[in-house]
Amino acid sequence: MSKPDLKAKLEDVNAQIASVEKDAQTKWAAFEEKRDAFAKSGNEANRTDSQEFKDAEQVHREYAAACAELKQLEQVRDGVFAMVAPDAPAPSAATVPSEQKQQQPVQQEQAGGSLSERIASGKGYRDLVDSGVLGSDRRGGFQAKLADMSVAEVKTLITGLSDTSGGAFVFSDVKPYVAQPRRQPRLFDLITTGSTVSDTVEYARQTTFTNVAAETAEATATSTGTKPEATIAFERVTEYVRTIAHYIPATRRALADVGQLSTLIDSQLRYGLELRLEGQIVAGGGTGEDLKGILNQSNILTQALSTDSVADAIHKAVTQIRLGTSSPTASRCTRTTGSCSASRGTTPGRSPAPARTCTGRRRRRSLRRSGACRSR
Repeated sequence: MSKPDLKAKLEDVNAQIASVEKDAQTKWAAFEEKRDAFAKSGNEANRTDSQEFKDAEQVHREYAAACAELKQLEQVRDGVFAMVAPDAPAPSAATVPSEQKQQQPVQQEQAGGSLSERIASGKGYRDLVDSGVLGSDRRGGFQAKLADMSVAEVKTLITGLSDTSGGAFVFSDVKPYVAQPRRQPRLFDLITTGSTVSDTVEYARQTTFTNVAAETAEATATSTGTKPEATIAFERVTEYVRTIAHYIPATRRALADVGQLSTLIDSQLRYGLELRLEGQIVAGGGTGEDLKGILNQSNILTQALSTDSVADAIHKAVTQIRLGTSSPTASRCTRTTGSCSASRGTTPGRSPAPARTCTGRRRRRSLRRSGACRSR
């Protein structure tokens, strides 16, 4: 009577386990979808007879049944391992069939104790020691057979390749968050900001002032001694409130799992708004939804760069503003202007800077005057 092939049976059980594991993973993914749908549903779904709750419960039952089947198959696999384990007395040479005689030395060696004991007492290890390889300083590798292992000895092998084995203790090396470099907006430090509850803002602005102050002699008759009359004019200005906005979509789960993510997104969005607003304050066109920037206001003083350095051109523009009875409170140069100023000169190999104009506002607005440099 032939002996049943336990190795083939073990392969069948392992194939069943792999199939059930895959099915359990699929059912768990389906359960997560139903669970999320139930979590996102309204209060009307918070009942045991709601369709969302029934769907989630049904899929979870299928997942639990697959897990139970998987557990039973694993118990069968462990039983097969125990059947093939070499724990029985070795048969005598007379009872060993001829086709199994060549396997008898291996089985007898495995029955001699644990794997480490068989290695230490085995012929392969003794031959390796006698060869002197272990005590030499050779850098090349070598191969040696120290002992044989049965299937039962590797059934619970711990490896770092699976999260259900040694891999559960392997964690990613997480480094601190590295932010993208940012250019710090500075124009807001020069402007007084406020809030409004309307979509328009009106204010009065002085347009002209004629200064005719002069020394006046005492009147000697009713027709003499008249003092010079100065003139001043104003206008009402209406500015429209504009909206500058953008957003980044993110799920509530992502924001809940990563506490820092909400802060990072909020900071990045605010930074983008500040950059856009700064550009609008300086060069907004004033059409459509654009703000009307400083460089597009009327009565802008222009000072040509010509052969002057950028610093000299700014000084001349400041002088002209002061001659016009105003005093600038700040100057602003673009990054392009700053780099051109640094490369300007007569040193061989340096190219002359392109033409630039420095401009400054002469009109008063929000109790501030400002100066700016722009490309021409």
